[in-house]
Amino acid sequence: MRKILITGASNGIGLAIAETLISNGDFVYNVDIVPPEKTCSNYRYIESDLSKLDSFEVPSDIDILINNVGVSDKSTRLVDLTWDQIFNLVNVNFVGQMFLSRQVIQTWLELNKKGLILTVSSIASYLAGVGEGSVYTSLKHAQNGLIKGLAAEYGPFGIRSIGLAPGAVDTAMNSYMSSTEMEAVSDVIPLRRWSTPQEIAMAAKWLVSEENTFMNGTTLILDGGDTIFK
Repeated sequence: MRKILITGASNGIGLAIAETLISNGDFVYNVDIVPPEKTCSNYRYIESDLSKLDSFEVPSDIDILINNVGVSDKSTRLVDLTWDQIFNLVNVNFVGQMFLSRQVIQTWLELNKKGLILTVSSIASYLAGVGEGSVYTSLKHAQNGLIKGLAAEYGPFGIRSIGLAPGAVDTAMNSYMSSTEMEAVSDVIPLRRWSTPQEIAMAAKWLVSEENTFMNGTTLILDGGDTIFK
């Protein structure tokens, strides 16, 4: 049984990934500040606030790390954000993921163990003006650098780093948008709809499967064709 640590798995995309992997027979550690609504035998909740870089003892039996947690800037312009809001965005969307990746990689190196890090980013890691502000967009671009940098540094040790970049996903993170705004997003996607968390989870399931063993330093875009015109 594989042991998989997922950040932000109490709701949204993270929850869908956790449920999919548990159904696949995997054990899931959920690192989140929000307690889960339900648990099961192949599951353990670890309370941690990555916005404050909370340290916790990383389980030594982890095989896969999925950096999923993220917060939106709700398309707020840089000059309209407070420093506290900016630091929260920076820590959750990037620094916290680097912090946790470092902890997990250190454990793998000490155990001489191979491992996989999957980072869930966004099409905002390639573009600007896709429904998010400049802070969120810049941090998603930084995630791409981390994905590639970790792949180059730790590939020789059998530790791979890959990414998954969803487009518009219908989750609570986008609840600040009106129905008119959501329809406007759908109108520019060739499939004319938002994706579901479950669709992203199925892609994540394949990315961390034994069928995908040579991918390293690259990111799968899953956006219904949104970026092909940009």
